[in-house]
Amino acid sequence: MDRTHARRAAAAPQVQANETDRTDALGFAWLVRSGRYELVTMKSLETHRVRAIRVARAQLVGMGKAHIDKNRGLARTFGRTVVAGKGGSFDRAVRRVPPADPMLRDLSEALFETLPALRDRKRRFDGWLKRIARGSETCRLLMTTPDIGPLTALALAGTIEDPPGEGG
Repeated sequence: MDRTHARRAAAAPQVQANETDRTDALGFAWLVRSGRYELVTMKSLETHRVRAIRVARAQLVGMGKAHIDKNRGLARTFGRTVVAGKGGSFDRAVRRVPPADPMLRDLSEALFETLPALRDRKRRFDGWLKRIARGSETCRLLMTTPDIGPLTALALAGTIEDPPGEGG
């Protein structure tokens, strides 16, 4: 998809004394007539969709880590040590010895209640990304490399996307 370079297009209306829709249109018309613009290639809509899923997934991962860290910090502040763990093992370790203070117990439980929803949504996003990666010839080829999974393959393929009409 070709678009006019934003910096060049933004410069055209600035030469006008008053910035209105009419003068903006005149400025862009001048750009086109004078040939003082350059076309730039944009990434495909599909690449933007994949990136949106990857960004949302990263946000969920960060939120989950923040919840766990907050629970670990609360435990440490009130004299409890929580062993390191992932997923269910961490949950069980924290819940095994609940805080004696009812407010802290409720706070800790409230943080834990949101974790399953975050993890479930992350798994759903992972499924979407795996299906997209399996459907892409480029991603399948990248995933034949050791330690390259669907997320890395999609990130790399989106970064070096072959612009339409460029061949390859």
